[in-house]
Amino acid sequence: MDRDLEAPAKTVNGEIPKYSLPPFRFPAAINLGSSYPLGDALIARRRWDDPEVLAERDILFGPDDQLALAYVQTKRQKMLNKFCKAFVKLERIEHDAFGDNSYFLHKDSANIMQI
Repeated sequence: MDRDLEAPAKTVNGEIPKYSLPPFRFPAAINLGSSYPLGDALIARRRWDDPEVLAERDILFGPDDQLALAYVQTKRQKMLNKFCKAFVKLERIEHDAFGDNSYFLHKDSANIMQI
């Protein structure tokens, strides 16, 4: 399930994974919340007949190209901002979860050694 941040029981094409499946949630997984209704519909968080999804669809595929472009630019910026905030949290959570085995700890150490 999406909210549990666990590996899915089936692959994208509906098959059961052929190799190992972790029996636990990845300790550093974080939830990236909704950015916009149309995007939610694309990943099945909302229904396609949701009024907000339909309104955004109409903007994106409507006759006003400037409005559609402004919509895309606004949503891109919002998603980028959310990603950057989430990434800062991810680094902290990953370090707390893995301690001395943290990817970011070793990455930072390697960068310091190169300087």
